[in-house]
Parts: sequence; C-alpha cells; structure tokens
Amino acid sequence: MTARSGGRPPHSDDAVRLAGRLAASLTADQRVVLFTGTAAAQGVSTVAAEVAVAFARLSRERILLVDANSDAPSVHQRFHLPLAPGLVEVLEGKIELQTAVSKGVGDELWVLPLGRTDANFIELFGSESCTTLLDLARQQYRLIVIDAPPLALSAPTSLLAAQADGVVAVVASGRSHRTDVIELQRVLDGLKVPFLGAVLASLESPASRSRPWLRVTGLRQ
Repeated sequence: MTARSGGRPPHSDDAVRLAGRLAASLTADQRVVLFTGTAAAQGVSTVAAEVAVAFARLSRERILLVDANSDAPSVHQRFHLPLAPGLVEVLEGKIELQTAVSKGVGDELWVLPLGRTDANFIELFGSESCTTLLDLARQQYRLIVIDAPPLALSAPTSLLAAQADGVVAVVASGRSHRTDVIELQRVLDGLKVPFLGAVLASLESPASRSRPWLRVTGLRQ
C-alpha cells in the first residue's frame, strides 16, 4: 500500500448515524456495498465518502472506499489524492490493489481512486478481473464502499451492482419521486442484489460551512 495520505475527509453526525444503521443491517458476509442514485447530482459521492469515514471510525476495522463513478469521479479530490493510478489500472493488471490504494483516515480507511477516465468501463466492470478484485477486497477489508453513477443511467453500474452484496440508493429531497426508488428496487430484484434502503439527502449549503452540506435523514426500506 502506498504511503500517500489524503487531507482531512468530510464527515457529519448524520453520516455517523447512517453508518451505525448500515453496520446493524449487514451480515458478516456482506462486505461490498454500492452507493448509487436515481439521477445525476443526487449527492451520492458525498454520502459514500462520509459513510466510509464514519464506518471506519465506528468499527475500527479496515474500510475501502472505491471510486467507480466513471461519469464524475471525485473521491480523489475529497481526499487530495491523484486521480491515477487507481481502479482502472488495477483492473487492467497494470498495478496491484495494495499499491493503488492510499490512506484516507488513520489505518482504518483506505481509498482507491478511479484512475484514467477514457477506459471501456463496460468491459472492465464486467470482466473476470473485476470479480477477482472484489473477492480479494472482501478478504482484506471489513467493508468496501463503492461510489457509482445512477443505476438506471449507467450500464457499468449495473455490472458492478450485480457483484455487490447490497445497494444503497441516495435520493435528493425534492428532486426524486418514490416511483424512481421503486424502479431502482425492481432492477435490483432482477439482478438478485439486496436493496439495503434509500437515503434521503438535503443538498443545502449554509453560509457558515466551507463545503457543500448534505443532511442524511436515514436508511429506509
């Protein structure tokens, strides 16, 4: 693993509560959790990053945050890390997982950036190397949090979701409808992937805060 260490990551009390609920709902065998949305700009990346930080702090176990958001990678920016090498280079066999990850928080949270953005993500996420990578990560980390584009709008996300142990949907207050979540759950049922619940997020930005603020109201089935 590289010695690179990112800056202080985002976190919130809401994310701590969500991480606690997630921890209580996961079995010991459920280690790969994919975060997605019903549309773009729902705050998925923020929720995934904050929950990964909170889960690491609560569990004191090794957590891996993976940026698989081929549409808008941002995890590297949140942790002040280079975009590449990352997930893409690992899947292409150009670099080992332990070399591509960087420290996010202490010894608990590790971060895997996306890597180069001009890759064929359908081919990579549907490859045997992706299955092998996730199996390896399951052995090395208590939880793997994957930040992914909206499921209904991204074929690569569908391929990743099919290999996950559970999916959390992030929906922005006032921007999504219950029917969107029902449709997402229908897709997951078809993929035979557990739907862990939906997170309602309020994308407000109080003037007193220096970064976008996201209020998480809970994990709901």
